[in-house]
Amino acid sequence: MIVREVDDSRRNLTFIPANISNANVPGVPTDEQHGAITVYWLDNQSATPAVGVDSVYHNLHLGAPIAEQDAVWITLLQGLELYVVGAVQRDTLQCLGGMDIAKTFGASLALIAATSWISAATAGELDMRLFGHHVAISKTTDSQDSLKIDDREVLKNYYVDIDKVHVVKGIGVAVGTSSAGGNAREGSPFVISFPNDGNPRIDRPFDSCFPVTVKPSEETLILSSSATPNQPGQKWEWSASAGFKEVKGEAFVADTKKGLDQLRERFVTHPGGLLDYAEIGAEINRLAGSDKALVNDILIGVGSGEFKGDLFVGTSCSRHMCMDQEAVVVADLASRTIYLAWKPSGQKIKVNPPVKEWPDKAKAELREWAAKWK
Repeated sequence: MIVREVDDSRRNLTFIPANISNANVPGVPTDEQHGAITVYWLDNQSATPAVGVDSVYHNLHLGAPIAEQDAVWITLLQGLELYVVGAVQRDTLQCLGGMDIAKTFGASLALIAATSWISAATAGELDMRLFGHHVAISKTTDSQDSLKIDDREVLKNYYVDIDKVHVVKGIGVAVGTSSAGGNAREGSPFVISFPNDGNPRIDRPFDSCFPVTVKPSEETLILSSSATPNQPGQKWEWSASAGFKEVKGEAFVADTKKGLDQLRERFVTHPGGLLDYAEIGAEINRLAGSDKALVNDILIGVGSGEFKGDLFVGTSCSRHMCMDQEAVVVADLASRTIYLAWKPSGQKIKVNPPVKEWPDKAKAELREWAAKWK
């Protein structure tokens, strides 16, 4: 987590802001080794509760006065990366970050100022003050995560996390993930909104087998999953007034600028990643023949890949079908050749090209993969 240390005896907060490294800000000491910034709290007796702001940093300006009774620093959470928006130091607000503070805050200054940390630990354990409400995630006696808002349990699952925090149309919003566990499914997203004049609301309308990305705007959140060769991506629009509404997702389109030459950059870590390389995906589909859809489904399942010399070797299985329906794909960078083997459920292994055409190193990978069914 971002919060690294809270020392009440010295009344300071030490953290590593993910997107601010070694910021050179007058009055705010910087740990050069770790890129950490220490923001000092002032005793309430000596602090000025309302400070006029006229500091400009990164061409940002906030002209409204700030009133804080118990703390004299303000933070903004963006994707659970802790940005320091301001720290009162010698009656001066030092502004950090690359955001339009005037636009971000506006009339919502008090709302964001109310977003402050109580404490934070590892994933699944959280205790914070969020938009005026006490939000906590803790382990239960049955080893599940319990999400409570103002001491009322609103969600319970094997894993529950708060991933991102946004302000949408002046309303504080937290986006989280809930999962029943296991490596075959991604967590399903949920959204908590904090209306200014009502109780928090939880929207959790769908489950997803694939990672979901969140794109905020001033009016809505757009949540979407990536398309696969077998099906388009899913997309939902969330608004504070209406909750979720499903909209048309994007179709899968392989990147025609990526092929075997780009595979040499060695970014791929999963066999499903090969399908995004148009040249390689087309060859995999040719080798799979009438099993093209099946092989694509297997390759985007549970698996991993690695480079071994000039070979990329990827193995995977369909979700919930490991040991029953699997595949191995070998990309030989030197010969610019793709080798594929797959085992449909309840059937024998299929290989293309024929085993006799596989080079020795690729053939050794095939034997190792197939040994589990001996």
